[in-house]
Amino acid sequence: MTENLNNSEDQITSLLNVLKTLHIFISLDKEDILEILKISQIKKFDKGTTIFQEGDTDRNLFVIIDGRVEIISESIKTKEKVSLFLAGKGLTFGEMSFLDAQPRSATITTTEPTNVFIISRKYFDMLFGTTTKSCS
Repeated sequence: MTENLNNSEDQITSLLNVLKTLHIFISLDKEDILEILKISQIKKFDKGTTIFQEGDTDRNLFVIIDGRVEIISESIKTKEKVSLFLAGKGLTFGEMSFLDAQPRSATITTTEPTNVFIISRKYFDMLFGTTTKSCS
């Protein structure tokens, strides 16, 4: 389920506060971050859903609104899947590919129903052009 950000004032304020703390957006002012909110979406994932896989090439940045995800990577030596981290509310994932356009370095799977805020690099670049104030 995907929805545009025309949610409650509390949810928008909460997302604004989270985004202001992210290093890649630290130099943006409140108005710029509000513009990012306008071009972004919220998506709900059921438990056990893979959001993206290691090697995927999309360039979205994700912020966890609620729920939890597991970050999994394949061991170079054994080729086994290794759980690296559990991330919850307010944490981000996907920032490396968002910034450097390289393939995903890990697989992200939900461990419970999870809502995420998604920022597309394509729309981010359209919004800010080549003079982006972020750390990209």
